[in-house]
Amino acid sequence: PYAEGQIDTLPKIELRQKISNDFDTLARTLNSLSDKVRQQIRNIIDERNEKESILDSLMEGVVAIDGEGIIRYANPVFAKMTGVSRRDLFGHAMSHLQAPKKEPLTRCLALIKMAQDQATVVTDSMLLEDKVFLDLIVVPKPFKSGAIVVLQDKSSQRQVVEMGKEFIAN
Repeated sequence: PYAEGQIDTLPKIELRQKISNDFDTLARTLNSLSDKVRQQIRNIIDERNEKESILDSLMEGVVAIDGEGIIRYANPVFAKMTGVSRRDLFGHAMSHLQAPKKEPLTRCLALIKMAQDQATVVTDSMLLEDKVFLDLIVVPKPFKSGAIVVLQDKSSQRQVVEMGKEFIAN
């Protein structure tokens, strides 16, 4: 059943009669290895879910891009900042997205290329039409295997600075 894809886990090997010590040892070893692999998979899934929960709870927009420019992860804030649903982000190239807010994506693509070419963190800021002020941070992955992009909405901090300037001017 496992080989045909009918079940996801390897069944335990149980010898009905003892054929030889070698077969018994082999069966116990394979069962032990199968249990360890199953536990390791559970650990990896738990770790992935924990990391996703942390990233999903951030106030910043976060997106992970692979070496081909395909989006492998995007948190809800990134989806909101770009106007694209998370479902439409995953597995698609950032360069081919049809986003209502195209400007942040265009800037991200340019920064990703720059970060990968220079193999260093690249930052930039931009003011959108709707008075949203974004800081963009791009961290390249090693060996040009992609990048992590963080979008921070700094609009409220910018408003405080502008109010301070107006106060001083008056």
